Amino acid sequence: MARPKSYTDEDVIRIVTQLCSDGRKPTGWLIKEALGRGKIASIQADLDRLIAEGKLPEIQMEPSGGSNSELRIVETSYELPVELQDMLSLKELELGKILREMTIGINDKAHAHYETLIAARIRELDAQSDVLAQAKATAELDKRDMEIRLQKQVENNEVFEDQIENLENRLTNSKTEKSDLVQTINQMTDSLSKLTEKADQQYALLDGLRQTISDKDKAHAAMEVKLEHAVDEAKKSKLQLTDLLAHYEVVKVQLNEKSTLLKSTQESLNQSNNQISAQRKENTELTATNRLLEKNLEDAESEIALLHEQKQHLETDFFEGENTKNPIKEGLPQ
Repeated sequence: MARPKSYTDEDVIRIVTQLCSDGRKPTGWLIKEALGRGKIASIQADLDRLIAEGKLPEIQMEPSGGSNSELRIVETSYELPVELQDMLSLKELELGKILREMTIGINDKAHAHYETLIAARIRELDAQSDVLAQAKATAELDKRDMEIRLQKQVENNEVFEDQIENLENRLTNSKTEKSDLVQTINQMTDSLSKLTEKADQQYALLDGLRQTISDKDKAHAAMEVKLEHAVDEAKKSKLQLTDLLAHYEVVKVQLNEKSTLLKSTQESLNQSNNQISAQRKENTELTATNRLLEKNLEDAESEIALLHEQKQHLETDFFEGENTKNPIKEGLPQ
C-alpha cells in the first residue's frame, strides 16, 4: 500500500509561484527544499502533471528587467570582440552543463539515500509482520487447545452432574428408609410400653395371688378338716403359681434381651444418621470423594439391611412372647 503524500497540489503551486517571482526555475529539488518534506522524484512528477493539466503555465525563464537594462548599459558602453563573446558563451554553456550535472548527481544521491531509508523501513516492517504472523499462529494454537480443554471440562461437568443426581436420588431413598425405620422403631417402642404395662398387670396379679395364697393358708390351718377339697385346690393353685413364677422369670429375661437389642438398634440407627450427615457434607466435594461416598452408602445400606433383619427377629420374638402369655392368662384363676 502506497504511503500518503505529505503535501498537496496547492503547496506545490504556491512554491512554484514564489520561485518564479524570485526569478528562479522551479525544480523538484528547490520545491523539496522549500517544503522540507517529500520525495524529489514524486515532487518532479507532480510538477510535470500540474503543468500538463494546465494548472501551471509552461515555465520559460526569461531574464528579469534589471538584467536586461544592465546588458543594454554594457552593450551601449562597450562591445567585446566576437572571439571573446564566443568564448564567453561557450564558457557559460560549459558552466551550465557542469552545474546541471552537479545538480543531477546531488538529486540522485539524495534519491538513493531516501530509497535506502525506505528499504530499511520496509525490511523492519516485514520483520515485524513475520513476528506478528508467528504470534497469530501461536495464538490460534493456544485458542484450539483452550477450546479442546473447555470441551473436555464441559463433558466432565456433565458426568459430575449425573453422578450428583444419582447420589441425590440415593440420599432421598436413604431418607425414606430412615423414616420407615423411625416409624418401625416407634411402633416397637409402643409395643414395648404395652408389654411393660402388661407385665405390671401381671405383677399386680401375682401380688393378688400371693395374698390369696396366704389367706388360703390361714384358712387351711383353721379349717384342715372341713376344707380338704379346698386344700387340694390350694395345692393346684401352688403348682400353677410356681409355673407362673417360672414363666415370669423367663418373660423378664426376654424383656431384658429385647431392651438390650433395642438399645443396640438405636445405636446402629444413630450411626446410620451420622453416616448420612457425613455423606451430605461430602456431597459438596464429589470430585475428590465420590468413591468414599459410594462406599459409605453401601455400608449404610448393609446396616439398614441388618436393622431390617433385627426388626424381623424382634417382631418374631414379640409374637412368640404374646403366644406364651395367652396360655398363662388362661391358666390363672378367675
